[in-house]
Amino acid sequence: RSGCDWSSDVCSSDLGWAPFTEAVQRDVEATLAAGKHEVEFGVRGFLYRLDLTRMLQKNLSTGNVRPVRRVRV
Repeated sequence: RSGCDWSSDVCSSDLGWAPFTEAVQRDVEATLAAGKHEVEFGVRGFLYRLDLTRMLQKNLSTGNVRPVRRVRV
């Protein structure tokens, strides 16, 4: 692990921040290490695009956009 946890803001359900799966977190950290600023991943049948510059996650099916955060642990 990278020593960081990634999560998205699930503001519509009052759940607060939902952690990314371990696999997605590894992909995101690898993307950052490669100097890239965007990564796509699938979760629960949805495809998402994560903008690492703007720290936003977009659901590519619905167009819904949510903030994301990276917290050192």
